[in-house]
Amino acid sequence: MSALPSDFLLLLLGFCAGAFALAITGFLLRQRRVNRLKDGHRDHLRQSDEP
Repeated sequence: MSALPSDFLLLLLGFCAGAFALAITGFLLRQRRVNRLKDGHRDHLRQSDEP
């Protein structure tokens, strides 16, 4: 059985690292958006009748 070329392994490792970084970035941006929408102190859409 022949060994895999090291260039292929490095390319595969780089692809996996890029996909992981993209997934983590997407997760963090989604969490940030959800937390911003849940923040009651910064709710600019809610109108209060109280002065």
